[in-house]
Amino acid sequence: MANPDQAKSADSNLWFLNLNRVFDHPIEDVFNAWTNPELMKNWFCNDGNAEFDIVEGGSFHVFVQCESNGVAELKGEYLEIIKNKKLVFTWIWQNEPLSFAGETVVTVEFIDLDGTTEVKLLHEGFSSEEFSCRHTEGWNEAFDRLEVTV
Repeated sequence: MANPDQAKSADSNLWFLNLNRVFDHPIEDVFNAWTNPELMKNWFCNDGNAEFDIVEGGSFHVFVQCESNGVAELKGEYLEIIKNKKLVFTWIWQNEPLSFAGETVVTVEFIDLDGTTEVKLLHEGFSSEEFSCRHTEGWNEAFDRLEVTV
């Protein structure tokens, strides 16, 4: 399980979460799992119903099966892509009640640890601690699926 850290930003009223996890795979393989649309469908969403255009300025559109909310629809835009180093993208839920979370931003950094890879995820801009906590659970589940996908 990733080590979560949730807090309120010192310079705003918005919440963020940090997750770090080491994957027992080379950085190229882990980064590829984040940037190959077919692999993304295997782990990023839990039912494979998704579209990805993984280029700067490109977008994604994902449907996620949630126990409490049924099917949740998510969209975002890729803001920055640095191969084997970093991804930055927006995150916007499209349906209730998650749409109240507003637009958030995800930054993912990839660190080579001599054959293994540390992934550092910062998801920021949550309007409440509740939304931050719910996303921590979701990211941990996604990281579990990522581990078996790579």
